[in-house]
Amino acid sequence: MPEAQAVYWETAEHFLPPARIIEMADEAMGDNWPLVSWLSFDIGQVDLGAGVVTPCGTRGLVPFKGHEISLVPAPMTIEQAFAMVATAVNMVTDRGHVFRDGETLGHDGQSPAQSLRIRRVPGDTGDGVTWDTVLLMHPDGPLTYQAYAGPMTERAPSAPSIKKRGEAGLFKRLVRAIRTS
Repeated sequence: MPEAQAVYWETAEHFLPPARIIEMADEAMGDNWPLVSWLSFDIGQVDLGAGVVTPCGTRGLVPFKGHEISLVPAPMTIEQAFAMVATAVNMVTDRGHVFRDGETLGHDGQSPAQSLRIRRVPGDTGDGVTWDTVLLMHPDGPLTYQAYAGPMTERAPSAPSIKKRGEAGLFKRLVRAIRTS
């Protein structure tokens, strides 16, 4: 009987070894989400004429949170760009945070003017993207958030209460049901 060499993880658009799929299920059961395998990060550097900038974005977050997260090309290193996007992913997946249009994301002691501006862009806006996207806009980036995402909308309602991590989510309930059957 043939044996699988890889499993295509469609939402993240990458291949994983079959043993990693089993490890992922075990990790999820232990309340440790294997986001490195469930998500992929598209990252690189481009020269837009005014210097090298780094875009970074997720693939695979939609099934869990209903949106992807993207850093619009910013004057950052690859490591800094990845760290900001990974931090935002951690905030929504592990902390239950809901980013609202117009919020800022930065570190302690950083002014809002120096922080990344959050923009929520709905899917199906005619540009071929069918999913919602949370954009992280760098204040010194070559694109303004108005030019990239349109005028600021009214802020979204307050974030819902944070889910207790001990409660089983959909994926965890499915895996438990399979294991008990």
